[in-house]
Amino acid sequence: MVSVDLRRLTCGHSLQLSRWAEYGILTRDQGQLSIDLRRTNFDVDSFLESSRESGMPHADWWIGCWVRE
Repeated sequence: MVSVDLRRLTCGHSLQLSRWAEYGILTRDQGQLSIDLRRTNFDVDSFLESSRESGMPHADWWIGCWVRE
């Protein structure tokens, strides 16, 4: 599962959109827990277009709040 960091958004503010997703893999081995933090690139333009096409209310407004690097 990949999760995109969606910081809190208030009207009138823009967000910096990172070109990667971050996630962690939690492993348990012989009673010990470890976490491996990872980062992977993703297609930001496709992400925003999918959001627009999803039927999400106010998608154009939400997309307009993002600042691309």
